[in-house]
Amino acid sequence: MRPNVVLILADDLGYGDVGCYNPASRIPTPHLDRLAAEGVRFTDAHAASAVCTPSRCALLTGRYCWRTPLQRRVLYNYEPPLIEQGRLTLASLLKEQGYRTACFGKWHLGLWFTASGGAPFIARWPCAIAAGRESDALACLSDLLATCAAIVGADLPADAGEDSCNVLPALTGDEPAPGTAPRSDLIHHSGAGVFALRRDDGDARWKMIFECTGDGRSAGPFPGSVGQLYDLSRDPAETTDLWHRYPQVVRELTVRLEAQRGASRSVPQAG
Repeated sequence: MRPNVVLILADDLGYGDVGCYNPASRIPTPHLDRLAAEGVRFTDAHAASAVCTPSRCALLTGRYCWRTPLQRRVLYNYEPPLIEQGRLTLASLLKEQGYRTACFGKWHLGLWFTASGGAPFIARWPCAIAAGRESDALACLSDLLATCAAIVGADLPADAGEDSCNVLPALTGDEPAPGTAPRSDLIHHSGAGVFALRRDDGDARWKMIFECTGDGRSAGPFPGSVGQLYDLSRDPAETTDLWHRYPQVVRELTVRLEAQRGASRSVPQAG
């Protein structure tokens, strides 16, 4: 039986705000804690961007927002729609499969809704996800399009889900299907337009921030400047910058980011 699909997206909900991630949190989150206890809790999931408009755009389209005309900041109330007419979205995909869809709350993509970073990510599906699981798989909100397509048995067209990876095996704990592989990297993009790349390589979990030595929120990028490099497997709080210690890693990740920015998609087309 196909599940009902209910997505709850919260602005500014930090990794340490939810009790099942941080028992010392000052915010009681009993309902989220129950969802985690009855489903799966991801420990390495991320929004595609640090701010609202591009993170929602990536969730709905499975495409990084920096591939659109919006290269920094957010949309407000009077801009034309950011998602172009005819592009497949999570809503239109599910509608094609017989679902009835709706959106409630903040929209922030340039139109009023009429007839749509590391973060907590919890999923509950009693008939498919064992209770109390934890997954360290790398995941991004942009992955929801390909994952929901897999759940309902739909194929994505060639011009959709360019940056969407099917993480259904990570949800259920099953082995990935032949010819598929879990996500090994993802691209972050700050409100100021600063790029960062997360890349798993053996035991290392690299995060490299490009052309910026600050937080990338209010200023940057600064072309030609150095960046920052962290190994999140040993330094999840990003306290020790390894940029000058591992120049080979800096070169490799620079090449990888440039290749993905120059390509039309970062995830191979299914099939």
